[in-house]
Amino acid sequence: MGKKEEKEKSYAWIAILAMVVVGVFFFVLLVGVLLAGISSTPSTTRGNVAVIEIDNIITTDRMSQGLFATTMSSRDVVNRIVEAEENPRVHAIMFEINSPGGTPVATHEIVKAVKGIEKPTVAVIRETGASGAYWIASATDYIFADELSMTGSVGVLASYLEFSGFLERYNVTYQEVTGGEYKEIGSPFKELAEDEELLLQEKVDLVHNFFADDVINNRGLEGENADLVRTGIFFMGLEAREIGLIDDFGGEVEAKAYLEELLGMDVSLARKERRTGFLEAMLMNTNFGFSFQDLLGRQNILLR
Repeated sequence: MGKKEEKEKSYAWIAILAMVVVGVFFFVLLVGVLLAGISSTPSTTRGNVAVIEIDNIITTDRMSQGLFATTMSSRDVVNRIVEAEENPRVHAIMFEINSPGGTPVATHEIVKAVKGIEKPTVAVIRETGASGAYWIASATDYIFADELSMTGSVGVLASYLEFSGFLERYNVTYQEVTGGEYKEIGSPFKELAEDEELLLQEKVDLVHNFFADDVINNRGLEGENADLVRTGIFFMGLEAREIGLIDDFGGEVEAKAYLEELLGMDVSLARKERRTGFLEAMLMNTNFGFSFQDLLGRQNILLR
């Protein structure tokens, strides 16, 4: 067999191998679609106390944040609250919280929904119930947290990337035509002028005051404790109870005992968790880049 025939034979094997790999890929994809359709449906357990989880970063819509992080949707949480409130079998609602916070509007949507609940509510803070997540907890009737849980952090963070120094270094000129004196405020391609910085600070302070005032009012804080909360510092559970941010130490067991005494009945928890399907998990976990909004967006305000 000549060299030409050997080369053609090797190309043929490569083509066959490539077809096998592609075939396996599409087979896995097909199976993923089927599994996604089966396992993405909600899983519900019966009980007389609905458990609603507040985890991950809270946003108005659920989205992937990269390889390992996923946000949670305020719309999903509000719908779950309405469902539990209207269910005659549910006598109370427990919020299981493990979140660092989220965006102002998304968090406020959940807070308003919690305040509208007529049934007893209790919050259980696990590792973290900070900033916007703590705001949600503060709207409930009673708060449990571990002695070492992270709570509080009633503050607002606004951030953006700036490339003006990079552009200057490489002699790149930035031009932008706008209508309105402050339309390009916060552009990553120019430094903030002093008046722009003051203006942005005013916006952040506006959000912070709204946020802090509501938390302080929800918890009935006064004097030094209220002032301390406004600083945005976080508190461990041991500190949080002393200043009135939580009512008692404990977790799910203690919360159940509290509700049993309050309701005068045995308590069983009803959980409804959305199981992520195979295909969705695969797609969500293959985001190795970042969106243009992450890189080129203006201000990103978070209750964190």
